[in-house]
Amino acid sequence: MNVIEALKAVKKLLQNPNHWTKGANARDINESSVNGSNPEAVKFCLIGAFDKLQWHYEELSTIDNYFAIADAKNYLRNAIGSAFISDFNDNSTHKQIITALNIAILLAKKENTQ
Repeated sequence: MNVIEALKAVKKLLQNPNHWTKGANARDINESSVNGSNPEAVKFCLIGAFDKLQWHYEELSTIDNYFAIADAKNYLRNAIGSAFISDFNDNSTHKQIITALNIAILLAKKENTQ
């Protein structure tokens, strides 16, 4: 997995507004707060979505993928103009979340094609 694939995977996970949440990394079917890596999680904030990507899929839990996900978070931080992804998530609309991911993807594509 590379940084662009990581950003696209998070976007795909959060594309449906019913799979996005605020105020918790993730939520289960009962709306209880759970960790993003919890298999019972059905809704995710931005950080929870990265957690799911990092830890839920064993084939993605490699050092290369760890660095790709860390880099993806940095592109997202650049896209939102803040180091605080959780604060951005909790103070944004779903549309703003998807827009930020699209911008991060564009930034990553631009930098990785030069």
